[in-house]
Amino acid sequence: MPKSIVLILLALVACTACVKQIAQPEDTTLPSQVKSIIVLPVAIAADTNVTTPESKKGLQKGTEAMDQILGEYFTDNDKVRLLSAVEVDSFSPGYSSTQSGQAQFIGKALHSEAVMLWELQRYIERSGTNYAVQNPASVAFTYRLIHTESGQTLCAGTFDETQQSATENLLSFKKIANRGFKWIPAATLAKEGVTKKLPACTYLFETEK
Repeated sequence: MPKSIVLILLALVACTACVKQIAQPEDTTLPSQVKSIIVLPVAIAADTNVTTPESKKGLQKGTEAMDQILGEYFTDNDKVRLLSAVEVDSFSPGYSSTQSGQAQFIGKALHSEAVMLWELQRYIERSGTNYAVQNPASVAFTYRLIHTESGQTLCAGTFDETQQSATENLLSFKKIANRGFKWIPAATLAKEGVTKKLPACTYLFETEK
């Protein structure tokens, strides 16, 4: 084989290696655990269809109820710190236009490894009593735990439930029985959702040694 062809082939191989090296993605490995977490106040989701003052008032009441539920849930968790609305407002000058950017800014300012965002899509109080309702409680929310350094989502969850009777859904009979066959208020339904969804996010808890 002529020497010139050999040199051309070697050059092509070298260029291919360079392309592969350039195309190689950055290492975006996320931590297996975090030592500090900021929980932001529950917000009303931006895409929520609020058509009446009553529905807006209901959602506002829902955010307050959710904040209280989260405060109780994390009360003995030393790695978690809940911020009040007043504390969050103090960071206004440095806010990003996105939720993730906002979370990162607050996380970095408070030297926290992760920040948790909550959004409430629906919070409808039951209309009636424990054993008879015109309309049942209905709650829908989402959460995301954001890695402060990278802005990536460490874990996320969604809860969406409108309470049903046993005649409407026989598959939920066990759940209905655990509720004492009662129509529960929205706050109780929201608390059940938090208790059900958060254990799946292992970043929130201390790992066993």
